[in-house]
Amino acid sequence: MLSTTRQYILTLLPFLLILTAYMLKYLNVLYGAAFYLVPIVLNILVVTITYRCVVYKKPTYGIISSYIPLMIASTLAPFFFSGIIFGFGKSIYFIEPITAIMPFILTLTSLMAIEHVKALMLKKWNLLFILIISIIMSVIMFQTVQFVTNIGEMSILFMRELMMNMVTSIIIISYGLLPAVSYRLGVDMIWYYFPIQPMIKMYMSSIMLMIGLIASLFILDYTKFTHSPLLTPKAEASITGKIKTIFPLIILGLVALFQIAGLHSFVVLTGSMEPSVNPGDLVLVEKEDHYNVGDIIVFSTQGTIIVHRIHSVEDNYIITKGDANNYIDPWKIRSDKIIGKTFAVLPYIGLPLVAISRLLGTYYMGLLFTVSVILLILFLSYYIKLIKRWYMYEIR
Repeated sequence: MLSTTRQYILTLLPFLLILTAYMLKYLNVLYGAAFYLVPIVLNILVVTITYRCVVYKKPTYGIISSYIPLMIASTLAPFFFSGIIFGFGKSIYFIEPITAIMPFILTLTSLMAIEHVKALMLKKWNLLFILIISIIMSVIMFQTVQFVTNIGEMSILFMRELMMNMVTSIIIISYGLLPAVSYRLGVDMIWYYFPIQPMIKMYMSSIMLMIGLIASLFILDYTKFTHSPLLTPKAEASITGKIKTIFPLIILGLVALFQIAGLHSFVVLTGSMEPSVNPGDLVLVEKEDHYNVGDIIVFSTQGTIIVHRIHSVEDNYIITKGDANNYIDPWKIRSDKIIGKTFAVLPYIGLPLVAISRLLGTYYMGLLFTVSVILLILFLSYYIKLIKRWYMYEIR
């Protein structure tokens, strides 16, 4: 607990100033230049107030010059790798560079202010306190509400922001404010303002960033035990332990490789193919050069992925029908619209995904949300182990 009224005020005031800055922005009470200038002034005031109050550990410049750039690179690597698959384009902030100046300054000062307040609040820490502060800061810093269209997208973006705040919190605890600010600025400035960006949606880029944040934890864990005199070297993990730690990432990586190789998997949401394929079944699909009448295929039409059986072929167009339907489908599809032929059905594995997809509106969003939750669980499981081990060593 903080010991004096002055310390309480110096902790509470910067937090309230940050909260005020974001409330003014979200309530749309500022217009024109004031929309940027007022929050920028408030953020600068926060940094000024907290500058002499936060614990500036003596920076290890080897960490800042070597490992922080490595963490930034590992965090952003999956994001930019996705551009190899989906293509690259110009950043929206560099189409009109002049218009990016004020948003750039606002982002810069906002990140500086939020990290200073976190450093002030994390003088005394434990796992629960880190989580609470990270959640609060994630809510305050949630700047992308205007880009989302449903609760699924909002949830994915919030999970990404939560993971980022937890990583910077642990950097503050380990090495102080300067490395944390360097890391956060490096990631966000490149992610938002690098001139060439992968052509993927915001929530997809958030998933890529979540994968990178998990990788950054491994690097941070290594640097902590390599450079901190407070900690004794950790016991070497067994092969089984290492595999358990990265097993979910291995699975996700294999799924991605299968997708690239033409092997796909889909969860059936409706009962149009009963009893051959039931809602919640996972179908495994492979691309073929030729399809025959009677094959169960997966295809896309009108933005929807459908699993139906080939009923007939007319003039190079394929006509499909669901086994449970009394009528053929109203569309005719070309073979290039077929994703693949079903070669295996795994019953009821996808029932949780069915429930999530119905809640979020689409199968695609349900799938992305599920992947995000898996990444968050993996991140938290490793993060908790890491914090407990560090805390155990430091209190001795």
